[in-house]
Amino acid sequence: MKLLLSSKGLANEELTENYLSFVGTKRKVSIITTASNDYKERNKNVIKLNKKLNDLGFITKFIDIEFDDPKDLKKSEIVIINGGNPYYLLHHIKRSNSENILYELISDKMPIWGISAGFMILMQDLGIMDLLTPEMNSIGLMHKECLGLIKEIVIPHYDRFIKEGKILKKDIDKYEMESERKIVRLGEFQCLNYEGNKFKKVGEIIE
Repeated sequence: MKLLLSSKGLANEELTENYLSFVGTKRKVSIITTASNDYKERNKNVIKLNKKLNDLGFITKFIDIEFDDPKDLKKSEIVIINGGNPYYLLHHIKRSNSENILYELISDKMPIWGISAGFMILMQDLGIMDLLTPEMNSIGLMHKECLGLIKEIVIPHYDRFIKEGKILKKDIDKYEMESERKIVRLGEFQCLNYEGNKFKKVGEIIE
């Protein structure tokens, strides 16, 4: 299993160098845009990421699993799952049978990069989202079990959300204790490299 998790895209040199090391010589990229339910490939972060990848010599293709055939992901060498609404993304992952496609790609050791909400669907479930931002579940998703590839709970944008008051440290600490599951607090300019069942954190939290 080869996974990369980050709060943002190629936002600085350290994240860019880590991504290049992560993918090696592979250059054909599919970007799943589904989580940005209002904008998809017109999302400003997707546009920025796509330009950066093109400038680095990558060949990119947008795939929206709400409408496109998820089997097209098999034509790529790298899959990027972009951020947005994790409930909406999980719904269409299940509905389109993309779940089995992603399992297959991961078993073939294809590099998978999840950005923010894009990596949350790789966790066990979206329980932490019900605590932090339940209003995002505008579609009323009932079954929130995810792909189960990551045993830890990973919270993106942790330092920014704490600073802005969007989440409270005491709530996260309490949830971690009660759930008896490790919570990884991922900063705005940090990422996690997963190899097998171990991860390495890259970057520092910005105070």
